[in-house]
Amino acid sequence: MADWSQLPRDLIERIGKTLDTATELLRFRSVCNSWRSSACSRERRLSSGFQILPNGITKSSFGFCLSKRAVYLIGLPDSRNLGGWLVKLEEVIPDRKRLVNPLSRNPLKSESLPENFPRMLDLNGISVKELGQAYVLRHVSYRPNSTSFTDAGDLYMEKVVMMWLDSEPSEFVLLTIHLSGKLVLFRSGDRTWTIIGEGMGMDSPYDDVIVHQGKLFGVDNTGKVVSVSKDADLTLVANPVFGGDKKLGKEDDGMWVEGICVFELESGSMGPLVNYPEYHKIFWPPPRWLLSPPSEVSFL
Repeated sequence: MADWSQLPRDLIERIGKTLDTATELLRFRSVCNSWRSSACSRERRLSSGFQILPNGITKSSFGFCLSKRAVYLIGLPDSRNLGGWLVKLEEVIPDRKRLVNPLSRNPLKSESLPENFPRMLDLNGISVKELGQAYVLRHVSYRPNSTSFTDAGDLYMEKVVMMWLDSEPSEFVLLTIHLSGKLVLFRSGDRTWTIIGEGMGMDSPYDDVIVHQGKLFGVDNTGKVVSVSKDADLTLVANPVFGGDKKLGKEDDGMWVEGICVFELESGSMGPLVNYPEYHKIFWPPPRWLLSPPSEVSFL
């Protein structure tokens, strides 16, 4: 039988580089000592207690701190739940994690966990899949007589995307949404945030920010998408889309769908199809003309 610990070092390095998440790399490196030394950890982390913009809103104001959250799917061998457990962990301080409700931002207390949820997890005996991760910008305020950052109270939290730069191992860029709805950028080494898009016709209120394939993007409330460079330059990626709040875009193929509702002429009311059961046979299953892009639909 082949001795897996004797695989060539360059082969182990190549395999390690194909792993997408820190969890996969951790399990890969835990196989044996030679694999651990050959496949180096690529995870880059902020310094402990990383904070920005202490603004003195109150005497107890600590400032803005960045915390990382990751969502995992955990399969337990003795669990009756065949789908496993969906778990969200927040790392407020490096190597210190806490459970967070997967469907909200609220921390979970031990008494609120299901009775059959294990209080200790041995990662060697269960399957763990990292589904995704995100960063949260938290403006915190210390409670009276608190002695640690984990005792701080949240004034508010905002989604932020983070991108490490390849030029230097410690350089990064943060992108989030200002209270005014504008995009703001923070680069490592900066002392303040930079508001971007002013006077460029791209300062509509933004609803979301993402990082995709090594690029930063912002989406405003009209559906317009812009890419953001590390130098705070904006480039239009997709024009606004009007005509409804629900939109789904598929990369490259240009497919999209809008929310469908029924408008009744007699009553002048409008609502989802479920509110008008008498029209179910007409609109369900949806006819082709309802699902086709405008370019493929002809109106008489």
